[in-house]
Amino acid sequence: MVYCESCGAANETITEKCFVCLRPFVDTEELTVVSAADTKNATSTLLQGRYQLLNEVGTGGFGAVYKAIDTQFDNRTVAIKEIRLQGLKPNEIIDATDTFNREVSILTDLRHPNLPRVYDHFTSPEHWYLVMDFIDGQTLEAYLDTKGGYLPLDEVFTLGIQICTVLDYLHTRQPAIIFRDLKPTNIMITSNRQVYLIDFGAARYFKAGRTKDTIAFGSPGYAAPEQYGKAQTTARSDIYSLGATLHEALTGKDPAEDPFHFAPIHTARKTIPPDLDALIQRMVDMDMSKRPTSAAIIKADLWRISTQHTHRLYAQPVTPSSLPPYRPNFGVGQPPPASWAQSAPSVQQAQIQLGFTPTPAPRKRVFSRRAATSMIILGIASVALLENVRTLWPPYGQSQDTAAQSGPMMQGPGFDIVQQGSFPYHTNNVTSLDWSPQGNYIASGSLDKTLRVWNQNFDGTETIHTMSDGVKAVGWSPDGAYIAATSEGTAAELRVWSASANGGDQPIFTARKPSSGAINALAWSPSTQASGYSVAIGSDDGKARVIHQRAPLPINEVPTYSGPTGPLLSLAWSPDGSYLAAGSADTTVQIWQPTNVNGLSMSKPIVFSEHTSRVTALAWTSSSNTIVSGSDDMSVKVWDINDNTINVLQTYTMSSAVSSLAVSSQNMLAVGTLDGTVTLYNLFNSDQPIAIAKQNNQPIRSISWSPDGDFLVIGGDDKRATIWNLRPQDNNWQGGDPNHHRHPWGG
Repeated sequence: MVYCESCGAANETITEKCFVCLRPFVDTEELTVVSAADTKNATSTLLQGRYQLLNEVGTGGFGAVYKAIDTQFDNRTVAIKEIRLQGLKPNEIIDATDTFNREVSILTDLRHPNLPRVYDHFTSPEHWYLVMDFIDGQTLEAYLDTKGGYLPLDEVFTLGIQICTVLDYLHTRQPAIIFRDLKPTNIMITSNRQVYLIDFGAARYFKAGRTKDTIAFGSPGYAAPEQYGKAQTTARSDIYSLGATLHEALTGKDPAEDPFHFAPIHTARKTIPPDLDALIQRMVDMDMSKRPTSAAIIKADLWRISTQHTHRLYAQPVTPSSLPPYRPNFGVGQPPPASWAQSAPSVQQAQIQLGFTPTPAPRKRVFSRRAATSMIILGIASVALLENVRTLWPPYGQSQDTAAQSGPMMQGPGFDIVQQGSFPYHTNNVTSLDWSPQGNYIASGSLDKTLRVWNQNFDGTETIHTMSDGVKAVGWSPDGAYIAATSEGTAAELRVWSASANGGDQPIFTARKPSSGAINALAWSPSTQASGYSVAIGSDDGKARVIHQRAPLPINEVPTYSGPTGPLLSLAWSPDGSYLAAGSADTTVQIWQPTNVNGLSMSKPIVFSEHTSRVTALAWTSSSNTIVSGSDDMSVKVWDINDNTINVLQTYTMSSAVSSLAVSSQNMLAVGTLDGTVTLYNLFNSDQPIAIAKQNNQPIRSISWSPDGDFLVIGGDDKRATIWNLRPQDNNWQGGDPNHHRHPWGG
């Protein structure tokens, strides 16, 4: 196939002119030789004095894209889009200039995990350059081809929710941004399930009062009918395109075959939920007024449908272990799967390298798309260059019947332990969780560089904040007014947002650690401090730093404690604010007493040295003199401090290295280990576990209790956060009081 330099249409190789716009093809041999020479020379020098070109990964109508290294920013990998003006005709220069300026103006100020970030742009006499994130993945179109044209239901939910998230972000900017060209070739998927929208060459700012767009535009089959007229496109035009894309992902039917006609999905796949089918039909309604009004509404519907209809889809099978074969005793069980949800096929994918080629890319079809291709395609579109093969979207489990038989195992004498649902929308390991003091929201941090705030009822409410690197710790302020997160990497930092901030809003406070290494832990001081809150952070350099809310100092001037000889891995304030405890890789827990809200006592700390390996997790009980510590030595120790004397009250031996723990307001202890086990104890009442859950073999990284102690959320390397509910069967179990759900749990 050859692609028209003017309109982007795919033509047979032997064709002398484009069958769409009828423009003759020109000999590009001379231009190719010049470009190749330029590339060879560029790889031996630095472009713009900082970018080392590695290789060309794609070409398009007006230029090429290179993989490069930014030598002035930790040698990070970037993509450089080159717009070649040499040899273009006047009208092509106008189009190329318009596309370049539009992408620069729109993308430069956008910050969202589902959008490539623009870092730089510059010009030369013959070329223009755009420096942006290098996305390691493949287009949805290429991915669909590897799957036979359509996707499993769980992947469609994940895809749809991520696209709705970024569309809602675009549509709620001021002014709103209308993407106008949503289709499989403009959606990239990475190996860890992250979705990106690419190619903003057709995007426009919505201008209130304007009746027309500057030009009619549409990709056959995906574009809303109003895009072929001259009315101004709106958010509902993007919603139509998303509906067409999801319809294709579910049926395998290319909408360009029969534009504006979408058969009910259940006629092709009987297992599709009827309410999902109905939602997509509303999205592709010819009458714009009958479509959903916003991407946020669609996201909430997709979230609701996925929670209701694929609840068992997210259960992971349990493999045999040394634990006894406990069987769950659920008082309120999960509903049986619907007739359409009897299977969740596994996924085997190809991972490919980002490149850029003309739009549209050829599809592996048994029919010709010539009759459908009729509109002019603007800009350089983004697709992928195949490099190697690996699993792109990991399977979420086995069939529903299998999941029902071998799903999460729990033992709960005297109470029922019921899985409420999972939040599966992180694209990398979930490293940290914290339940809001008001009990209605959960904050989750992940190595996917995002902090997500979501509703415990899985209603689709979600706010996404972006970090510079993988998230290591998250935490709410005691009054729920602020949410903080720390990151790993050479540019490790602390960021604090207002709880009312929208996704993409800038943090109200940012502090970058002066030395290299991750900030592994954070802890807010309790609300008992009259002069305001402090947030403590613990880092790889073995130092704890305390930053005060009302008078934050530069990070190199804040009170610092440097007693431990290894990286700090965990931090916890006592409920009364008297002590700050730090767990270290040097096997100790060190405790010191703040002299005031702005400083730390430099007197000799209290040192607990009963562990034989790294101390990875810490928590205080409701008493301010009893601590629970967990370690890589496969033990959890409960100990107290009286008159600077340490007394070990209890030692629990775990099945694997301890990676997380949490104590509820009812003194229930939950311990997570690297073998994927969560064990529950009733502190001070028994040395035997009252419940053991092993959902899968993926390490548990974080556990958080709801303020009332009735729920706990668990996250780890399976990239999801799962909520469990503890319900008493009788009055003998001292569970949470329903009236306590607004009480904050300190530290």
